[in-house]
Amino acid sequence: IDFQTEVKLKTWIVTPVIGYSLLDCEKGNLDIVAGARYLKAELYVSANSDRARASYPEVSGSDEYSDISSHFREPLLTRYLIHK
Repeated sequence: IDFQTEVKLKTWIVTPVIGYSLLDCEKGNLDIVAGARYLKAELYVSANSDRARASYPEVSGSDEYSDISSHFREPLLTRYLIHK
């Protein structure tokens, strides 16, 4: 049996992030950080067999995902509560 396959996968991700220091002192700091993520994936699959009734069956598709997040980093409060 002669069986041939071809698989192609293309992906890319963009992840911009921005941050700002709200408070910076001797005991610690308080930062805010925000970012986003965009992911795109494309898949192509082809298979062929000398015994297959349909020649060159193909499957392909693509999908996109995105998300947004933000958070505070506050080692100032943690240090104050632990070291006091």
